[in-house]
Amino acid sequence: MPITLSKIAANTADVTLQVGDDVVTITYYPNRLTEKLYVEVMDLADEEKNKDIPENSKRLNEVLVMLVKSWDILNEDGSMFPITVESLPDIPLSFRFEIYGAIFADMRPNAQEPTTNKQH
Repeated sequence: MPITLSKIAANTADVTLQVGDDVVTITYYPNRLTEKLYVEVMDLADEEKNKDIPENSKRLNEVLVMLVKSWDILNEDGSMFPITVESLPDIPLSFRFEIYGAIFADMRPNAQEPTTNKQH
């Protein structure tokens, strides 16, 4: 039976990150990361190639918004911290890089010790 690319891209998976004594679960769209987008992200992370930090950060945030469906990062009132380009700069860079790292590691076919990867 035929399938559309949009249906393939709608599949989700989960990764978990340890943050101190807490665990954060992130639900993401693994099939939204294309080869073209992956190369762009790797180029953006290369400080030698890209000196425009504000523009690079904005693009990395746009990609993260595209990849992440939900997470259990909360605001102080208990609501989910929004996954938007405007809100991501409030999250520490090191944690955003951990999120990218967990997602990329989870998608590798021969990942060593994968994090939780439950296809939905």
